[in-house]
Amino acid sequence: MKRSERLFNIGIPVLAIGIIALLIVKFALNKKPGDFSIKDIGSITVLDLKGNKVNLEDLLDGQRGTYGLLFELTNCNTCIVKGLADLYQLEKSGESCLAIVIHDRPEEVAGWSQFQEFSSFYILKKIDFFNHFQSALLPVFFKIKDGKVTMFRFITP
Repeated sequence: MKRSERLFNIGIPVLAIGIIALLIVKFALNKKPGDFSIKDIGSITVLDLKGNKVNLEDLLDGQRGTYGLLFELTNCNTCIVKGLADLYQLEKSGESCLAIVIHDRPEEVAGWSQFQEFSSFYILKKIDFFNHFQSALLPVFFKIKDGKVTMFRFITP
């Protein structure tokens, strides 16, 4: 085997490994979770557990802000429990809190919510979620003050 062939046979795999490592670092490890925002908060209606319509803006504390958890029942169960535990602790300390479940059937959410310590659940129809919310991941823990999202974090396992 000639020296140039051996260099070629070693160089190509080393170069390929370097490119793969660069792609992993660039796209997999440095992945930012995205953004979370709410459009036209004044026009969003949610349902209480009995199916009655409520304006989301009426549920928010304009002075101190309101903490919330937005999720679907099909999200990671551990993540939902973590978020609800955070809300429960904040609610015990006197903060305004609510949990918004993205679902089209209030009776299912009402049945599920009976087994939770936290109790301020509201239902958001899926179409309203797609029209008013931008979220890279669910569940998301957030704070709204003066009609704007001031803080958010995605809950992951």
